[in-house]
Amino acid sequence: MCHNLTVQKDRILSFVCCFFILTVFAINFFYNAHRPLRDFDESAWIYSAYYYDLAFVQKNWESPDWQALDAIDHPPLFKYALGGVLALVGIHFTTPDLKEWWHANDENISHFVDFHWANVEKTPLQSLVAGRFLNALSFALATLLFFFIVKNIFSFRVACFFAILFSFSPHVLLTSVWVISDGLFLFFLSLSLLLNLYQISCLEKKKHEILASSLLGVVLALLFLTKINGLLAYCVSGLSLAVFCIRSGRAEIKMALASFFAMSFFFALFTYGLNPSLWGDPFHFILRMFGHRWERVDLQMSLFRLDALPNPLMGFAAFLRQMFWANDRVYAFIKIPFIFILFCVGCFTLPLWLKQKGNKVLVFLLHAFFWSAATAYTYKLNWIRYVLVVIPFISILSALGLEELFCRCRHVAPSTRQKVSLLVCLLVLYSLMFVMQKRFILSWYLQTNPQWYVHAEKKQLETLLIYEPDNETYKKRLNELEQQP
Repeated sequence: MCHNLTVQKDRILSFVCCFFILTVFAINFFYNAHRPLRDFDESAWIYSAYYYDLAFVQKNWESPDWQALDAIDHPPLFKYALGGVLALVGIHFTTPDLKEWWHANDENISHFVDFHWANVEKTPLQSLVAGRFLNALSFALATLLFFFIVKNIFSFRVACFFAILFSFSPHVLLTSVWVISDGLFLFFLSLSLLLNLYQISCLEKKKHEILASSLLGVVLALLFLTKINGLLAYCVSGLSLAVFCIRSGRAEIKMALASFFAMSFFFALFTYGLNPSLWGDPFHFILRMFGHRWERVDLQMSLFRLDALPNPLMGFAAFLRQMFWANDRVYAFIKIPFIFILFCVGCFTLPLWLKQKGNKVLVFLLHAFFWSAATAYTYKLNWIRYVLVVIPFISILSALGLEELFCRCRHVAPSTRQKVSLLVCLLVLYSLMFVMQKRFILSWYLQTNPQWYVHAEKKQLETLLIYEPDNETYKKRLNELEQQP
């Protein structure tokens, strides 16, 4: 009887938390959905909805548009989803003309204001609302999935703390009402983590492991078809199988290999089947996508020099600043690094959770570590949307810290020595990170590498001369830079 009451209470509280999460994102959406175009990247995604019409209305899977610049620029899944949502509200893009016009003008920074207003005129407000709804819904569903993941790995209370920290994150609330693919990416990332945990659980129980691995392979393919960095999730899932074998011994190797092959087969099948761009030479096209992305980032670093992070230390410092200072509402008001403190305390509790929960916590930590490391290493432009993938993991670890500070300490008072050790570690870590995120900025880099700025300006001028080949001011400045030693 008591057990039934506890289960019923947990269900009611879970329902309340889910309602809270949906309410936060719904209010944020209704407050911001009808605002004018914020960034011309929003219009870029809306113009890309043409691929939905090409694939599912025209059913022209051999069109040369599948090898065009826009197909190389981003995988097609979010374009399909956005096109489907726009079709429901009666908006159809039947030609790639608008996106080709966008690609032809998006690098001409001398006319960015004109380009922005041209996008405002060409992008119906109704399409923005529909696209923002898709992104907000994806963020909300991703938050719900992460909520149940945290509840399954740690505890219901930690999951509630996570829901509050993540739902009220400034970065999350800001970007959840943009027309971008990150919401859908986070949804599939959370689903892949959930299925990865289920896969390991099935391997431990020795049943349904092939089914779990097959489902995981499908979701990993959808993740990769949303953004190309989704390939990392496939690698981490494979690594989690290897770690499981190491911890379990040789007896589980055959079962783990079968699971890996099932996961890989369905990953390859759905990746290939849902992207007609791959139907010719898939490996060459994927390499072109990665190569184009690196070239694109390199060009953007030259065009947007004030946002550029040309040095790994600068990238890591900016990453820390976005995670622990810019993403902290408490720090914005009273200058107390609330999220940083919670994160550090949460990390100190991980050995205990590892001992209690074993493989579940280990799989979570593998994903958290590799996504954080990869994001920090490739952070070349100080733009919020490039760090969104790490915020769920930071929020989960911060929720563990909140659990420790406000709940566990009431019942298990740590010794004075433990308190002092924790305080000293926090102060040292905070000092190092605070100094790093203040020290390694663009002005510091230019003191030791002044030629980088010259190189970036030359590249910018060369790009502008493509649009205005007769501009004497650009030619004169480029000539001055080329004559410098």
